[in-house]
Amino acid sequence: CEQAGCGKAPNFNVEGEKGGRFCATHKQQGMVDRRSQRCEQTGGIKQPSYNVEGKERRRFCVQHKLQGMVVDAQNEKRCGHAGCNKPPFFNFASEHRGMFCGQHRLPGMVDFLPSNSF
Repeated sequence: CEQAGCGKAPNFNVEGEKGGRFCATHKQQGMVDRRSQRCEQTGGIKQPSYNVEGKERRRFCVQHKLQGMVVDAQNEKRCGHAGCNKPPFFNFASEHRGMFCGQHRLPGMVDFLPSNSF
């Protein structure tokens, strides 16, 4: 960050400029996050999660996704059932994160969906 005495990573700059100049704390009015990937839709400000199946790079947010696009399965956790692309929220209580979606959960599995997700 260009602010004197600040050691935080600079992510913000004026739209159209490359790289970051200021951190979130010291950004100036009108500055945008230049380091984080953004939706490719003109004016998109949300982080992208969608692309065509098999592509690694995320291109669009849920609002601007094109027909047939899916959540980036390369970087997102998916249900352990073959062919299922739903997010996994169920597993056995002794585990630390979900492994199966609600449809494919096994008897005795518990919900790992964080209560503050919605």
